[in-house]
Amino acid sequence: MTSLYNLSYSEKRRFEKDEEDYDKYLRLILRTVSQAYQALWDICHSSIQNRIKANPDYQSMNIGDIFTLKKVIENISIGSVTLIAEDVMGNYIENLFNFLMVKGDEYKSPSD
Repeated sequence: MTSLYNLSYSEKRRFEKDEEDYDKYLRLILRTVSQAYQALWDICHSSIQNRIKANPDYQSMNIGDIFTLKKVIENISIGSVTLIAEDVMGNYIENLFNFLMVKGDEYKSPSD
């Protein structure tokens, strides 16, 4: 890897621009994942939310870990979601994530 000190001025500026773009895209992804997590949580009935909260996987997961939340919901539902489609929860999360990425700032969270 080339040291930043060995780069020309224009190469350093291009690197800085790429770094800014990366940071912007990362913030967008984190915000989108957070919104998808909240939307998935909000569609669960309060009785399901209570069962989710009691699950050891949920209690030990990182905050906002949508994939663990999906797994816990699937375990609680005892596979009933697989009767509709192979991976309906995965498809739901993927579609929701895509919607949020496309809509961006136009999306308003239910908590806003």
